[in-house]
Amino acid sequence: MESIDAAGKYTPEAEDLYREYIVTWQTSVIQLRDAEKAGVRVEVPPEPIWTIADSVEIKADGSGTVVLRQCTDYSKVRVTKDGTVTEEGVKPEHVVTPILIRMVTLDGKWKYVETTIEDESTCAA
Repeated sequence: MESIDAAGKYTPEAEDLYREYIVTWQTSVIQLRDAEKAGVRVEVPPEPIWTIADSVEIKADGSGTVVLRQCTDYSKVRVTKDGTVTEEGVKPEHVVTPILIRMVTLDGKWKYVETTIEDESTCAA
């Protein structure tokens, strides 16, 4: 998905990827098209430092939910708007901060639901 954000352009291939791996893929396609119209590109994404399972629920039928806790470094994030670096809304208060990533199973496949930034404190060592 990072290469899609870096390109900042809608393509049928991007839509196919979103459709396969994201529960609300339609919203992600709209956001990608909006970013393209606005000239916004994520040239350098945040970097994961570590990831652990926060909670895992698997039901007898194989469906389930998993929440991953990830310590993420935003210090090198680079977002541009029409080729100019922008800082607006790019980095959380703590540059090294935990995020929660929620995924569920749908039709036998794990799919991304949402990411929540938990910016009350840093997760840096």
